[in-house]
Amino acid sequence: MATSDSVESRAGLSGPGTAEMNVGGTERLISVISGSLVALYGLSRSNLGGFALALLGGGLVLRGVTGKSIVYKALDIDTAHFGRGDGRNLPDERNVQIAKAVTINRSPEDLYRYWRDFENLPRFMGHLQSVQIVDERRSRWAVKSPGGGTAEWLAEIVEEQENERIAWRSLEGSDVANAGLVRFSPAPDGGTQVQVTIT
Repeated sequence: MATSDSVESRAGLSGPGTAEMNVGGTERLISVISGSLVALYGLSRSNLGGFALALLGGGLVLRGVTGKSIVYKALDIDTAHFGRGDGRNLPDERNVQIAKAVTINRSPEDLYRYWRDFENLPRFMGHLQSVQIVDERRSRWAVKSPGGGTAEWLAEIVEEQENERIAWRSLEGSDVANAGLVRFSPAPDGGTQVQVTIT
């Protein structure tokens, strides 16, 4: 199996500034390939959805080429130098990143308060069975797993700005290693854009 460094070299993704990179080689290669496919598909459609897909694909390509993720930076995740950090790193061979943005006709304050009560999350996240508050910074999550089972983890908030953003990560020993970031920002035409990224 090739190491991240050799994958980076073969893909032409290594070079100056690698110390600032926070996305691992395998993940970068996947970002470039999948981003290119998404961008091409988006460009083949002559509507707003196609334009959005082209932008999304371009973002993935940029992430792969530069090896930098602003979401990873905010969460202090570094898959480019796995094993050299403070334990928040997730191994790039196992990473899957899901990003979603939606505009909701409510204020950032309302949406932040609703999300900050993590026990509300199963109401709109179908895969979540439950979220139980442990203390001010930690919560226990349970999700439906394939085959009818349940996977659980203990999560902690690692960064929080009231009415703007919440970042969390799973703790050691969890069934599912994960990290996430949700941002609440005023939408240009009113309401709030909610951006969620889960790794």
